[in-house]
Amino acid sequence: MSQLDEEFYKYIGMKIKEARHLKKYSLEYIGRHVGKTKKTIQRYEENEIRIDCDILLKICNLLNLNYQTLLNHARIYSLNIESLNENDKIRLTEHILEYIDSLAKKI
Repeated sequence: MSQLDEEFYKYIGMKIKEARHLKKYSLEYIGRHVGKTKKTIQRYEENEIRIDCDILLKICNLLNLNYQTLLNHARIYSLNIESLNENDKIRLTEHILEYIDSLAKKI
């Protein structure tokens, strides 16, 4: 997992845990409602494993989190550019250029 990915999933796990605590939901409760075990939810929160988009969407719905906003904030959080290695900086640059190209095509 690249550093960009690691920071991205770290943020998502942190926000899931935060929202779960605010709602006073147990790991078991979340797991039961999204079809995962208590341990799997804990591992998502602790950034030990990646979370699939479909499961993340279910968790967001359960916790009343906006899925798209969470993803956007995770992307921003993961862009701690000073700490990126050279491969991740190149990858980030490529994503930015692709995004600029997609904007230019809309004009």
